[in-house]
Amino acid sequence: MLPHADSYEKLLAKFRWAIPDRFNIGVDVCDNQDAAKPAILFDDDVGAVRIIKFGELRALTNRFANALGAHGIARGDRVGILLQQSPETAIAHIASYKAGLIAVPLFVLFGEDALEYRLGDCGAACVVTDLAQLPKLLAIRARLPALRAIVVVDGTGIDGNTAIVSYEKPATLEAQKTDAAAQSRAANAAPAWLRRGDAPEEPVPPKPLVPSREGQMPAAASPLAGARADAIKRGALIHRLLQTLPDLPPEARDAAARRFLARPGNSLDAAQQDEIARETLALFDLPDFAEALSGEGLAEAPIVARVGGRALSGRIDRLVVRDDVIFVLDYKTNRPPPERIEDVPAEYVAQLAAYRAALAPLYPGRPIRAGLVWTYAPRLQEIPAELLDAHAP
Repeated sequence: MLPHADSYEKLLAKFRWAIPDRFNIGVDVCDNQDAAKPAILFDDDVGAVRIIKFGELRALTNRFANALGAHGIARGDRVGILLQQSPETAIAHIASYKAGLIAVPLFVLFGEDALEYRLGDCGAACVVTDLAQLPKLLAIRARLPALRAIVVVDGTGIDGNTAIVSYEKPATLEAQKTDAAAQSRAANAAPAWLRRGDAPEEPVPPKPLVPSREGQMPAAASPLAGARADAIKRGALIHRLLQTLPDLPPEARDAAARRFLARPGNSLDAAQQDEIARETLALFDLPDFAEALSGEGLAEAPIVARVGGRALSGRIDRLVVRDDVIFVLDYKTNRPPPERIEDVPAEYVAQLAAYRAALAPLYPGRPIRAGLVWTYAPRLQEIPAELLDAHAP
């Protein structure tokens, strides 16, 4: 508290910073609080509430700080934090403070250039991110010599815990500087062919394969027609629900869906909310392929691979990896579903076939089943393996 004073000048004259000899803001905001009291209350987009008490927060931040140390991230190192607002964001900041690291907040809408400039300028040794942001970091990784580790908070490691992707063994700062200098000299060295006078032909890189853009996609339903506009809006809401509901226990899905649909920003009356909730939840009760919508899985999973001699870059709406089978789901919004499998646009089948081809080497011996979820209706259609084979890249 500030001391009492009659004027600002007197207050300024009396003021003294009361800083202890040893002070750690991470310890002060977390460990020094009542362990039984709530520290974080997180309400996600579908109304699922997560409460973390100070005791749990202390344990989580200690574990994360120790994990960073085990991967060679030491006091004074810069740690970039590239995350949406979430409990993991707070945990990453507090753990960094506890370990004596310097946290560098990064905006998730930054592109590759903005990230490269900031991470390179501060010499970040580590970045904490999620699967959605990981592709941007991998694209610039080679140009960040100081970056030694990337922590992916929603990845899965061998032991099932949060994955830490470490790119090299921990090294001293001087060793890193030496390595960086050597790399710089090697990069700037004149190639041998420059002295021969017969430079080789520059190879033409293969055209990137972006499954969602291949071919001529079917036209989307027009947002200008009243009925279609309602269907488009409904499809977008169902798409958002399907990103989150599969991760919730079955008994919690109905309430979570209705909380999300009841939000004022959705502008739905009670009848519309009930209709969308029932239609979406009905997908979880469909036989066979609907099991892909249950249990643990990854939403918006980025995938980068080389397929058929071409680089593939895409995003799988839902990926489920099990011991006996792999499920790939692609959500189609704003387009009415066909009545027959034979009438599914070839571009959609080719998109799933490309994803299957990219995943096959990672999971040898496991069948990969792929399907489309049409949020316009909604409806779930599995694409037969023979049809995928016919459209393989």
